[in-house]
Amino acid sequence: MMTGRIFLAAAGAAGAISVAVDAAATHLLAGDAYRLGLAATASRYGMIHAAALLALVFLIERGGWWLGAAGWCFVIGLVLFCGSLDLLA
Repeated sequence: MMTGRIFLAAAGAAGAISVAVDAAATHLLAGDAYRLGLAATASRYGMIHAAALLALVFLIERGGWWLGAAGWCFVIGLVLFCGSLDLLA
């Protein structure tokens, strides 16, 4: 199913971006505790969203339009919440 592939790609991208943001923040923002905290929170929630999307990929095979809607909500939440925290940091 195409939606499952999109969610799998989004989960992989979210995980990779979360790890990169956390690593960059640890090295570049070491002197600013507030911005480091923002980046750490964005990274943590990005990994949680990635894990949820990955689980959703396996569940979406069972069907149900609501699983697709939940996946899109996770993607939108990932972009809006984690993205805004990354931009603030």
